[in-house]
Amino acid sequence: MDAAERPRAVPEPHSAALWDLLTALHYEQRLPAIIDSAAGATSAERANAHYFVQRATPEALCAILFPMRPHISIEEARALAKAYATPVAQQALAGVKNAAVDAFNATPEARLFAAREGAARPGVEAALLSWADFELVKLLGTTASQLARLTVDLGRPTSRLVLPAAPAKTGHPAVDHIATIASAMALDSTALAWRLDDDFRRLGSEELLSPANLVSADGPSRSRRNLVRMSSGAEVYVVAAQALVAQARAQLKTNGMPSHDKVIANLQHAMGLRISMLGLVGAFQREQFGIMDRMLAFAAARPRKLVLTAKGLTVPGSADRERWDAMTSDLERTMGNIAEMGRMPAS
Repeated sequence: MDAAERPRAVPEPHSAALWDLLTALHYEQRLPAIIDSAAGATSAERANAHYFVQRATPEALCAILFPMRPHISIEEARALAKAYATPVAQQALAGVKNAAVDAFNATPEARLFAAREGAARPGVEAALLSWADFELVKLLGTTASQLARLTVDLGRPTSRLVLPAAPAKTGHPAVDHIATIASAMALDSTALAWRLDDDFRRLGSEELLSPANLVSADGPSRSRRNLVRMSSGAEVYVVAAQALVAQARAQLKTNGMPSHDKVIANLQHAMGLRISMLGLVGAFQREQFGIMDRMLAFAAARPRKLVLTAKGLTVPGSADRERWDAMTSDLERTMGNIAEMGRMPAS
């Protein structure tokens, strides 16, 4: 703390006088001990406060001024700042042992400060912990935005060639732990989806129900065999994707910091929903493959009866056309359901 760099956030005159007192006391050096003495604080809350105190700006440390205002008047603050600016008082603060220091510690000013600081200590402890928790909320918010950006970037076609970078390390253990778990889940889940997509392409998914394939002599039968392989791969994907999310969910532990625990609870809830929705995707995929198989069987049973025109596939006969249209409608509905499930967030 430096009186010459008094933050603009410090109002005049009372808090300014307190700031000058804390500057003379080198109060930033006392903060670690104050954090460690905070009654009822968890080890995680103390570690969080230490993290932010080490990186605090003068503006941020204004939070400790306000709990002191009711206990130290402006006149007392000015008198104490003057007393503690003396060489012997600085020696006392540094822990020097000599007769002059002993004499200073017995002065009314030293006894007054000890009494006033003791009275203000619970409020200062609470203010430090609350301020650090607020800083954690901001840091978690920044990391959450980076994770959301990562998820969006993974959906871009270029991501297959160059994976987007995971969120940068902040140095805060709790925040980095969350980011590591969430980004690994997003990357691994996306890799699974890409692999399934590649397998589908290899098996000719884009040609399964193309008019040219449906009217060809052996196209429908060959496609039905490939459809069985696609169905099996899709089942494996759902199980593997659910396992990835469940693993990430199990790694997210609460630690006693309110804002951290709230984020963890929200993430665990979202991941639970994701597991359920992946199950729905699996059910819709099975329905989709069943409809596609019926459509291919329909075409296979009518060799040279379906007609390929410039406008696409024509199904002769009102009964067959009505049946085909019904299957097409069911397929569109099911694929729409799958697309809707695919819009769910990754975390």
